[in-house]
Amino acid sequence: QGEIQHDDLSAEAVPVRDVSLKALYEGNKVLIEDISATLHDVVIHASAELDLERAGAGADLADGAVGKGETAIMGVRGPMRLWIEDMPQSYIEPLWPKVLEEENAKKWVVDRLTAGDLSGLLMTMDIEAEKNKQVAFEDAQENENAVEDPAQALESAQENQDVQGAEAVGQVLDRAVAQQEQAGWDFDVQNLRAEFAFENMQVNYRDPLPPVENAKGNGVFILDEEKLRITVEEGELGGMQVMGAELAFYNILEGGKGIADLKIPLKGPLAKAFAYISTEPIDLKDELDMDLSQVKGDAALTVKLEFPAIADLMIDQVKIDVKGRADNVFLPDILQGQPVTGGPFTFE
Repeated sequence: QGEIQHDDLSAEAVPVRDVSLKALYEGNKVLIEDISATLHDVVIHASAELDLERAGAGADLADGAVGKGETAIMGVRGPMRLWIEDMPQSYIEPLWPKVLEEENAKKWVVDRLTAGDLSGLLMTMDIEAEKNKQVAFEDAQENENAVEDPAQALESAQENQDVQGAEAVGQVLDRAVAQQEQAGWDFDVQNLRAEFAFENMQVNYRDPLPPVENAKGNGVFILDEEKLRITVEEGELGGMQVMGAELAFYNILEGGKGIADLKIPLKGPLAKAFAYISTEPIDLKDELDMDLSQVKGDAALTVKLEFPAIADLMIDQVKIDVKGRADNVFLPDILQGQPVTGGPFTFE
């Protein structure tokens, strides 16, 4: 039990408990069978198969070389899996890294997917970590330059007027301070893919269109493609049933560059269907031009929308395709003040 403190992770220390590790280490291979910890009441597991890259004897590092028989770890590479046990969606926000706080991805993952429960969260990725050459060189020379108690050695050298000794020990101390100030390691993540399932979730894909509620389905995020795909197997939207909706969001990492590509099959009262397609940015109320409170009937329709994910969206930026079928219809004042009844009818 303890805390994790890192500026990129959180402004405050993150409590961690129940840490366990099962791993094998041999030569330049590290096999992490399972490492688990509980952060903010969320149990996180990880596994990895890592290759260690070393600088062999005599290899050039910074302005020096590794001594005879010495090797320094210069890099770590390999595939990694991270999975999280079932949890409420609301638990994501406290875990969201501070370094990604201003990223556009937070809007989609944290703000637009709300309520409900997540399950089967799995992330796969290839990680690469490279060590700063200067830091690696200093590590490799540690035995050669080691001083058991640098402060005491410095005091002794000064008392004995050993100027060269004092300078040497001082350099050791200066290097230690400089090493602490360096970042030391550069990290990179490639081929990141995250999969998850959800229940009872709300998906707010575009205001002011009504969100998908009580949604059950799954999602996939692919970092290299900057794509988030959500499949809603079942749910509710504006008083209608959602069945097999596909919500795809592209270029979600860069603000103002995202594209939403939605295919939403709906089934329910015809009046609800007309009310939905009358809402911006679909905005077909002028084409309908009728009192929706008097509309009756049953509808099954598919709404396809494609639009840029920007705040100030213009209607001419929205690609719209609405196709459906209606039955048991009553439409007021359609033909010279007379209603249209019956069905089935198709519309688009």
